[in-house]
Amino acid sequence: MYPNLPLGNEGQSRLHFSYFNAMQRRLPIQGFTGLVENEKNIWMHPPREFLFQVLKLNPFPYIKFPVVKGRKWRWQLTIGPQWGNPLWKEWDGDIVNKYKYGIIDTDYKLQTAFGELSCAVVKAFARSRIGATEATFFFHKTYGFVRFEYVNIDDSTIILDLIEVSE
Repeated sequence: MYPNLPLGNEGQSRLHFSYFNAMQRRLPIQGFTGLVENEKNIWMHPPREFLFQVLKLNPFPYIKFPVVKGRKWRWQLTIGPQWGNPLWKEWDGDIVNKYKYGIIDTDYKLQTAFGELSCAVVKAFARSRIGATEATFFFHKTYGFVRFEYVNIDDSTIILDLIEVSE
């Protein structure tokens, strides 16, 4: 499905998302996405249910190992017009999102539902012929990605926090 996945990403595990509002009440949407986790990297699809489809245009959560401040890498993905929506952006034909990632911190103290966590911070940018987006990902060695901060193609923002982990 994604022939240009990062190295070592031969298979994807299934990851389940449940969504909660700011008052931590469960919303009536949920979804599944693909996750790759190995000794080289962790990469995942962003949530893509309902209005979260806008995140398809943003950098995908992605971190390379070893986690070292200043480490940089690139990736790209072809995205079809079916991901467009008049609420944020529509286009004809495929676009190629070109991504730049960099680890800007390895010991950022983040307040989370699990207490204060020491996180690596990945700053990422995406650019294509239809515009630019960006994201900041907070990664913890035990919990994985614990916060996602997106700036979307329409300049709106979405912040997602991990509040629960289950098997």
